Amino acid sequence: MINWYIPLYLGVILILFLFPHIGSFPNLQVYTEGRSGFGGLSTGTNLLLSRLISGDLLAFAIIYVLLFGVLGGIAFAFTVLASLLIYVLILYKLRKKKGIQSIHDLLRTQSDTNSYRYHLMVLFGINIGNMLLQLAALKYLLGPYFLQSSYRIVFFMVVFSFIYAGLGGFEALNKGAKPQMILVFFTTALITVSVFLEKGVYATYQDLVIIPLNPLSFSEWTILVLTGIIILTSQYLLDHSLWHSVYRLKPQRQYSILLITIFCVFAISMGYSAITIYGMSETILTGNIILQVLEQNNSIVLLNLYIITVFIAVFSSYALNLFSSVLLYYKFREIDHPVKESNPIKRGYIFSLFINLLVGTFFLFLLYSSLIEVISGLGILYASLIIPYLITLFRTTYSQRFFAYSGLIPLILGVYLHMRFGFFYTPILCLSLSIALQACLSFLEKMQEIIKTG
Repeated sequence: MINWYIPLYLGVILILFLFPHIGSFPNLQVYTEGRSGFGGLSTGTNLLLSRLISGDLLAFAIIYVLLFGVLGGIAFAFTVLASLLIYVLILYKLRKKKGIQSIHDLLRTQSDTNSYRYHLMVLFGINIGNMLLQLAALKYLLGPYFLQSSYRIVFFMVVFSFIYAGLGGFEALNKGAKPQMILVFFTTALITVSVFLEKGVYATYQDLVIIPLNPLSFSEWTILVLTGIIILTSQYLLDHSLWHSVYRLKPQRQYSILLITIFCVFAISMGYSAITIYGMSETILTGNIILQVLEQNNSIVLLNLYIITVFIAVFSSYALNLFSSVLLYYKFREIDHPVKESNPIKRGYIFSLFINLLVGTFFLFLLYSSLIEVISGLGILYASLIIPYLITLFRTTYSQRFFAYSGLIPLILGVYLHMRFGFFYTPILCLSLSIALQACLSFLEKMQEIIKTG
């Protein structure tokens, strides 16, 4: 049923299409920022979508519907919407207050050397976690098909992402985003319309209402949505690849691009929730629900188009995080070793290959961990580190170094609580503890200033 050669051939075609941009960089700036300058409405929107329409977005659009029904799909879509709007609001406040051209410059001006190193390491760790999350989402979306060919799939992901992002640089990522996103939106619309034409919307609803679901109380819905918003918003704010993409947009078009992007991401989320609802009406209740629906309907073309869409969503986000890791490597080296124009690009190639192999190998050790387990661990990481990070970005006075490292305390406590009790709302506890800790540190700092002046 599934022709694995089709995504392989399309990957080769994409590499050939981008071949002029691979490994041909006169200097480091062209490698990290591209030749095209700032992105406009078309190129900028496609670049942001290539990061935001990711494997975990598709996977959780399905999971929420499977667990909580139609309301779950709607809740997840609005969770994504709220998280992106919060991100845009914080970006607006930040750009209005700080006239900085990149997130690195802002972190450097707001931190001492050791704190700056720490923040770069945090962003790098988040990139690695996001790459693992994409592979875990790919395994969830493909289900048993992934386990049948897991080593080959991970191998080709490593090879293609290294060529695409590691050797291609920002220019290849920018140019490759448009055809990928066109295919993703075309396939999503085609599959959604096709499956509902099989039976009709009303008949689907009639079959759906007889499926028993565990209803949630208002307080449980509140905790669920709040946890989702905390995890997603923190992930977006700590995602260096997203910051780098946003700062490469035309300043006068930036907010228009972001709003268009939010609408498109919201539409994709609702689309995959709708397909999952149809699958539930057919009493298919597994993670690879869309695959089974298309197989059951004997839709060979749509089945292979869906496989390609899943690979694109995972691959594009994975590649951007890989490229972002190389950028952070350069910035880390700049602290002690000023970057020259001859060697660093080759060092970046080697580093991207090393990181790719490391992530691929580590994921194979986590092959039988569930997507929920992966996002639970990363959610604790995001929620614990976001408050010190935001304080560093927004503060107007130079604070003590311990402020930057204070996120490690709720992180350690959150990991302990999750391993000991398995609370799904642990990210809320980590965020609350981080806020309380920052308030105590600020109070102690004020008291210290009063004692000195008094």
